Amino acid sequence: MSVPSTILTCDRCGFSSSTSRGSGNYKYLIEGKEVYVSKMLGWCQDCNNFQAIEHFDADRPWNEIIECREEIERLKSRYLPWKNRRYIRYQQDTIEQNTQLLYVFAKRKGSEKCLTCGSQKIIPFDGDCSLKLDAEAYVYTGEKPTGFKHPGCGGEFVATPAEVRLSLRRATVYYDIAGNKL
Repeated sequence: MSVPSTILTCDRCGFSSSTSRGSGNYKYLIEGKEVYVSKMLGWCQDCNNFQAIEHFDADRPWNEIIECREEIERLKSRYLPWKNRRYIRYQQDTIEQNTQLLYVFAKRKGSEKCLTCGSQKIIPFDGDCSLKLDAEAYVYTGEKPTGFKHPGCGGEFVATPAEVRLSLRRATVYYDIAGNKL
């Protein structure tokens, strides 16, 4: 299935890039286990472009751990058919992954990296690039200033819908706990 994407264009110099650069399948390998990288769109000074960057926000994993524990307690309070046991195991695996993610956050807070080049010279994208979605055609419409300034240029990025819909199947990229590509 294809998905719509957004183009970010600087209103001063005309540089443009896509928000799809922030997508991808990135995982840490920790003690032989795969843990999804918490990521967001950001500006990499070395790539001179938008890229997926690490995002160390402990609230999301903590909330997910709490939700999983509550769900396990709810399931354990009933008769446990085989299907529920598998779901409990899934919830326990999710707790373990989020615990590993919190471990990475604790060790590396403040040392987030670009997931393309490994640079720490990054700026998290804090602008608003959400456009109106035409639910019938499933495409974005309109144009919107994002509030995010183009580093080095000073212009503001403006969000517009991409004309091409994306259907990407990206290979998984693995990282060690220090954020280095394997």
